[in-house]
Amino acid sequence: MKLNKDIWKFNKTVKILTVEEQVFTTKINSYFNELKLLFLNEKIHLKKVGDFAYHSYIKVNNVINLDLCAIKYLKGSAIKISDLSETILRVSKTYNVIPEIHTDKNYINLVFNYKNVKINFRIVSVIANIVNNEEKYWVNRNGLKEADIVLKLTRDFKVANRLSSGLLVNLKRLINYTLKNEFNYTYDADYYLLRWFNEYLSKSLESFIYERYIKKELELNIKEFMKHENLRKWIKRNISFFDLTNFIFIKLDSVNTYYFNQFNFEYEEIFDGISRYSINTNSTFKIPIDYLSSVKLFDTNLLEDKTYIQENLSNENGVSNTSWDKFKNYRHRYIVSPIIQSGVANYAMFQKWLTVKSNELYGQLNQDLKSEIKSTKQREAMTELNDIANRWLTKYNTKLKYLQPYFDRKYPFYSNYQIEQLVSLIIESINKIDEEQWNIKNDN
Repeated sequence: MKLNKDIWKFNKTVKILTVEEQVFTTKINSYFNELKLLFLNEKIHLKKVGDFAYHSYIKVNNVINLDLCAIKYLKGSAIKISDLSETILRVSKTYNVIPEIHTDKNYINLVFNYKNVKINFRIVSVIANIVNNEEKYWVNRNGLKEADIVLKLTRDFKVANRLSSGLLVNLKRLINYTLKNEFNYTYDADYYLLRWFNEYLSKSLESFIYERYIKKELELNIKEFMKHENLRKWIKRNISFFDLTNFIFIKLDSVNTYYFNQFNFEYEEIFDGISRYSINTNSTFKIPIDYLSSVKLFDTNLLEDKTYIQENLSNENGVSNTSWDKFKNYRHRYIVSPIIQSGVANYAMFQKWLTVKSNELYGQLNQDLKSEIKSTKQREAMTELNDIANRWLTKYNTKLKYLQPYFDRKYPFYSNYQIEQLVSLIIESINKIDEEQWNIKNDN
């Protein structure tokens, strides 16, 4: 089944079964648009990021969590992020609809209540400027000015989603529906989806261009071919729905990529600071720190293309050495390469939700060990905490990759269900799973 055959049925069914009631969408957008105008008066640009921007968020336990960035663009004049945060707080207080405002060193939380649902607008202050003709974004990270790529990630995800005819956002909706509130930092899934969608697209384009143009020595109008609408139509005609989705979920958190040395992660200790024995434990959450932001097609007969490639070869931010080496070996005229982007997205929210999860898991510690964790039983307490954390990490990864068999031709779902039935089956199956069933026996 190619993407063009039933993609609209898949997207429509996922939306029907997972998207919140329209009344909440309307009210949330009303809050956002009114706040946006208030901030513009201070030349601050309010933008949705992550699931808020994709409309892939879900309501869990009558709570909706939404992330935003408030951006101040600098043109020569300097401003501290702390000053920007104070301005954002001051402007927010003028919006009478907000019943609660909570402050944190890294973000501000505006709390709305609508129809007994708590709606959190967590706003991160962002300073933006131009470095080497490229926008760079800076945020507060525990008192330090640090680069953050959440705005670029959101923009790249939206572009890739359009190319996929809406598939990526609906896969994200299904992932969020599976995870529920297991861990409310979901940008890791954005990285994974972009990594493997763009890798699959690159390999597919490479094969197609070789067969259609390189072997036959035909001219390709790259500019016309790579226009977003034309590329979207090509994807719908040439890429299999099941092959693509199965590839994405099989590879999901893999480090092995064809085009670059590897994909990379930062490992964050879940119980950092609880005890001196929390240092160098194996209770770490891995946060992806790079993804494939786009796919480029180059003509090596053009000096400007060859120059661009040679000046931007990189395993962190740039063009694939593998693609360039292939050109040097075979001298094919056209080169396909994904572009790799490195950086952390919305670390403020990662830190917030990791702290929430750490406290939740700490609450499961034996009461006797809790009382002695700072004194006589530090080793014993950390041993038990590691067991608790590793059970949760296994559970989280199981949920993250749960969808894979539904798109795998080796399983009966592919042949036994129409696409609408398949989506319904996925939702029904998730709803029937007891939380205890996610736990793996003898894990640890």
